[in-house]
Amino acid sequence: MTENDPDHALRDWKRKVFDDNTATIPRVFLNVARRHVHPSAHAVGYTNSEHGIHTVTWLNGSQYGVLTCEGSNDDSNVAITGAVIPLSELKQVDIAIEDQHYDEVSRRVTQWTRRATFTFSGKKDFTLHSVEAPDQRPDKVGDFIDRVLVALVSYGQPG
Repeated sequence: MTENDPDHALRDWKRKVFDDNTATIPRVFLNVARRHVHPSAHAVGYTNSEHGIHTVTWLNGSQYGVLTCEGSNDDSNVAITGAVIPLSELKQVDIAIEDQHYDEVSRRVTQWTRRATFTFSGKKDFTLHSVEAPDQRPDKVGDFIDRVLVALVSYGQPG
């Protein structure tokens, strides 16, 4: 296997975008997503193993993109859908804190899940979940949520 091996490049891209390297993701979805996500875009991938759904969400300048793959974990039976939407169409961002872990000894909340739901005009909502703690940087999804919120200042503001 060499650096120019297509399998190596695909594995590197998967490792960069998805936190969970162990997830079995259809190869066709990885190839499609890698083609649509610009190399300079900030992208995050996540898998809902229980439902067999894989998603890649990205931010590239003033564009918000999402691709979702549903179906089996091989290439034989998958449905891939997605959208690329200008951030200027982002109309609302709802934030909720869920699943709080409370430490009885320190009497502090030590971890929580931040849920951000992005509502675009005329489009369906996209929801992301980030696991966060007070003494740590947000995970990849949390970092992505933060980047979208900061980008709103430059490219559009929820109305």
